[in-house]
Amino acid sequence: MKLPFKGKLLAILTIAFICYFVSESMLRQGAVSSIDSGKISIDSLISELPGAIKDEVSYRIHYMQLQESIRTAKTPAEKASSLCSMAMFTKEDEQRLTLFEEVYKRFPDIAESLQAYLFFLQNESAKTKISIGEFQDYLKKLSVYDQFYALSSAYAKLREANVSDRIRFQLLAPLLKKPPQYRDYASMYRLLADLCSRMGREKEYKQALEFEEMCLDKPMMETMYAEMLEKQHQQNQKKEKPEKK
Repeated sequence: MKLPFKGKLLAILTIAFICYFVSESMLRQGAVSSIDSGKISIDSLISELPGAIKDEVSYRIHYMQLQESIRTAKTPAEKASSLCSMAMFTKEDEQRLTLFEEVYKRFPDIAESLQAYLFFLQNESAKTKISIGEFQDYLKKLSVYDQFYALSSAYAKLREANVSDRIRFQLLAPLLKKPPQYRDYASMYRLLADLCSRMGREKEYKQALEFEEMCLDKPMMETMYAEMLEKQHQQNQKKEKPEKK
């Protein structure tokens, strides 16, 4: 019989405290059975445990919370987000791989699947691999706001993996195909200029510097997003406002 979430949580805490009390050979707070469980703070209970037990109990509780969030997720975005959170949290490499593969296969077109794409991007150790071209196709499916974050994260991943300048240039090269719309991209064009300089790509180097300078006259994405929200708010107010008879 499967225990409900609260039951599992109570079981873990109970076992942890039994281990703690036995190992210490003492019964601190002998009247534990009379404590009102509805008023107990889980964090305060965990803080009383010794280091090794505390770490393991904290891990198990967080693990169960993530399991619960996966189980109760209703939308694709919630499901993908919960699965990615579990994949990044678990200590098991095989489970991480399985979870990210599920996200990649079931939810390939949403921003919440980014962590799965980043995991498989140029990942030579995984059976599932995502090329630079495939990642760029994924970017096209995202909003302009999510695109910037995803591209920045992908570049950081490649830099951390110490991939070649050629592959990094391949990731950012599409930015040279059209003038920038937002100031946020100035840093991207600076990275491109540095790459082109090292690679001897004089034409692309000059284009990257030109676009970087153009960015300075463009609005920040945050400003544009705030304006968009304000317009939506005003439109909603107009719809809700009753017509005068």
